[in-house]
Amino acid sequence: VDIYVGKSKAGGQVIHRAEAGRGVWIQVINGTVSTSGEALSAGDGAGLTDVTDLKIEMGVQTEFLLFDLPY
Repeated sequence: VDIYVGKSKAGGQVIHRAEAGRGVWIQVINGTVSTSGEALSAGDGAGLTDVTDLKIEMGVQTEFLLFDLPY
C-alpha cells in the first residue's frame, strides 16, 4: 500500500497515475475533492478501480489521503 497526502490552500488539481492491477481509495479530511464525476467533502471517501490517470480537483483549504493499493 502506498499512501499520499494531498493539500491545497487555493484549490487546484493533481493527476495520480496508478499501475494496472491497483485501486485507489480517497479519504477527504478537509475541504472538497472532485474525481471521476463524484464530488466529495470532509469525511467522505471513495474507492476506484481500473484507473490509470486519476484527475483530482481540489477546492480551497483541502486536505485528503490517497491510498494506492493492489486489488
